[in-house]
Amino acid sequence: MRIAVIIPTRNEAANLPRTVQRIRAADDCPRDLRIVVSDCQSDDDTISVARDLHCDVIADRRVVGRGDALHAGVASIGTDADVLWFVHADTLVPRTAFTALRQALADEHTVGGAFTFAWSLDAVRWLDRQLLRAVTVGNRVRYRITRHYFGDQAIFVRREALERIGGMPKQALLEDVELCRRLKRIGRLIARPEPAFTSPRRYVDQGVIRELIRDCSLLAADRLSIRPVRSWASYNEWNAALASPTSSSS
Repeated sequence: MRIAVIIPTRNEAANLPRTVQRIRAADDCPRDLRIVVSDCQSDDDTISVARDLHCDVIADRRVVGRGDALHAGVASIGTDADVLWFVHADTLVPRTAFTALRQALADEHTVGGAFTFAWSLDAVRWLDRQLLRAVTVGNRVRYRITRHYFGDQAIFVRREALERIGGMPKQALLEDVELCRRLKRIGRLIARPEPAFTSPRRYVDQGVIRELIRDCSLLAADRLSIRPVRSWASYNEWNAALASPTSSSS
């Protein structure tokens, strides 16, 4: 089983080394593992950092959003992998991730899946920590019912299954949810019990309750097949600002 990793980035020079090192340090990591960093117009040192980490780099100025970045990453890999693994630049995968991934896909009816959602709560103040734990519980209930995973759960998918659904959705936001929605039509999606830890920086910087309301609103709109372009653009602008090299959360 040949596995390739795709990491979409936007000003992630500070986070990328730890994420890549964690992947390569995982148990049973293939020696020839290919990691593609697909960049969304970073203006920090993300691209040079990625090259120093010996990752393949896509730095196309036409790539303007995460959907575009993931689509470009998939295209660059082509048929060189059987499994595509999408990992956010601020997410730390489980130590046993490769073993877990292979176990999940041992069932031929499973087309993909993700890991259990968890926050990296180091240096988060007590009140935010409690609120984020509540968000975790709600999110886990949501995706166990819907099987719609978020990208920061390190989604993995069989390349053949991705081809069958027409490739990675290129929409500006919630491309991860749309990907899962399409995959469910052709096979089984599973959530592995091992946690993938992601940064809560957006929630902490913008306010946990405020961000929860915003995310719930976007999910509700998506559920109703509403595409609020202005809200999507605002969301992406907030995230770009949080990831900027001058942001305290980077």
